Amino acid sequence: MTTQRQAERIFQILTQRHPGFKTTGMRSLYKLPVQHLAGRVFVERTGLGDDFRLMWTVSALFLPQINIGRSIGTYREELYRSDCPSQRSSPRSKPMMFSERLELIEAGVPLPTWRWSDPTTIADAVAMIETHALPKLLVYSTPEGYVRLPHRANWIFYEPREDRMLAYIAAGDLDAARTIWLEQEPLYRGKAYHPGSLPYRWHMQLSAVAEPLLDGDRRALARILHGWEAANVRGTSIEPYWEPTPFPLEAGLD
Repeated sequence: MTTQRQAERIFQILTQRHPGFKTTGMRSLYKLPVQHLAGRVFVERTGLGDDFRLMWTVSALFLPQINIGRSIGTYREELYRSDCPSQRSSPRSKPMMFSERLELIEAGVPLPTWRWSDPTTIADAVAMIETHALPKLLVYSTPEGYVRLPHRANWIFYEPREDRMLAYIAAGDLDAARTIWLEQEPLYRGKAYHPGSLPYRWHMQLSAVAEPLLDGDRRALARILHGWEAANVRGTSIEPYWEPTPFPLEAGLD
């Protein structure tokens, strides 16, 4: 199983070159400071001791009940070894789309994997992270950037509309948030859900912001999001690097 010590072989190089990033354990390298969103590079274990997965993730800390220790992220993209220039069978300017990768796998075409025993792994991993992960983390680790994340039709990823609503609120786009609320709220009206289930949380989100969102009360909305963010961060490994700051939602408020 991949260990923190192995992940540090990659992270030590990156932190020397990029002082705005810091490892916090759990095979994670976080962008600092942490403000509303926790962006990181993550080395994930696999069922094979020598293999690992590499990805960058962003966790929207203002969503309720986000478990920082267990959640991979509210958004993530995997960095594939097959996209490294040293591993490509032909030159290409962009990483392979997930649909392309799936077609090759279904056709029985072997794709290279991240493997600790490969002497080129560390250099390739650092290059992939610097080229494809760190620039995106700088852009998407803010509320304004998070709502501009590209369409993910070719990724195995699902973002609930109720979560996107809160992201729009944090970014200050109340019109977009209201549009989602008006579409989603009737789907839950008059129904009951088991506490702890995802529909229960989504219904709670709609109910919690209903009055201030429809009234345009930015201060009340900010209080709700700040409360959820603080509850998610306190007691976690990223708390020492967390900076509570106003949301874009609060711009212009006295």
